[in-house]
Amino acid sequence: MEQVTERERAEERLRQVPAMLEKEVADRTAELARINIELEKEISERKKAEGALHKSKEYAEKLIQTANVLIVGLDPEGNIVVFNEGRSKSPATPRRASRENLLTEVLPRGLQLRAGKI
Repeated sequence: MEQVTERERAEERLRQVPAMLEKEVADRTAELARINIELEKEISERKKAEGALHKSKEYAEKLIQTANVLIVGLDPEGNIVVFNEGRSKSPATPRRASRENLLTEVLPRGLQLRAGKI
């Protein structure tokens, strides 16, 4: 009699396994759907931030290129990384500023030495 009862309990547990597995799958699917929504929101936010950064960068570049003053940016090694010709278009500048003559004819000697080009 005891063996029959034990067997019936084991069979009942086996009958419950598919329902337990279905619940586990449903729970995991719901969690993945929630995570997916969060990731989609994050992707959308990053795209908006990238767009704003791009617009800001374009604006800054236009400001630099259209400025009526010479703007030069050097990296730590002294290489020119930003250059506009704004000052060269000004009547107050006797010579045309260019990348080629920038260090020798336009920048003050102290900056020339710091840039390591002379």
